[in-house]
Parts: sequence; structure tokens; C-alpha cells
Amino acid sequence: MEGRVVVWGVVVRKFVGEKSIMLILDDFTDTAVVITSPETEVEEGDVVRIIGRIRSGEKGKRIFADVIKKIDTEEELIHRLKNLQTFKRLLEGEEVQVVDLK
Repeated sequence: MEGRVVVWGVVVRKFVGEKSIMLILDDFTDTAVVITSPETEVEEGDVVRIIGRIRSGEKGKRIFADVIKKIDTEEELIHRLKNLQTFKRLLEGEEVQVVDLK
């Protein structure tokens, strides 16, 4: 199985290897293993948004990160709340103009 994902969560563990970094990401529903380059500047406790590819192998499913961005949790929650409010208005049949494509 292979596919692309966008996830965000807290980096709860970081393991540095010679050729890659393995992060354990907690999105408050479960944890995920993320593999990234050794140049990635992320520390345990950082809240991040990850865009990557899911790959299954001998060691289970892993996300191979293409992009990792540290995010401001308050900003992210406000953004998600606005998305939910817009979705609710759409469900109620209201016409909605999309202005901010974050």
C-alpha cells in the first residue's frame, strides 16, 4: 500500500541515524513512524505538519516525509475551526466563498 498523506501532531520521540531520522508522531488518535532526512531540524515536543508518502514494509507502515513544517498550535486550531464552520455552512446549503487557502 502506498499513498500520500498530510498529518499533524506532536513529535514524541526522535531517533537519529547516519542516513535518516525516525520520528514518532502522536496525532492524539494514534502514533505514526515518520522517516526524514538527517538535516531535518525537529525536536521532541515540536508540533509539526507533515506531507509525505505511506509505505508498507517488513517493519510495518511508515510515512516518508517530503515536507515537515513546525506549526503554531493556536494558529492550526483556529484554521481547523474556520474549516469546520465553513463546512457546516456548506451542509446547510449556504453559498460560501473560499478566501484563505492555507
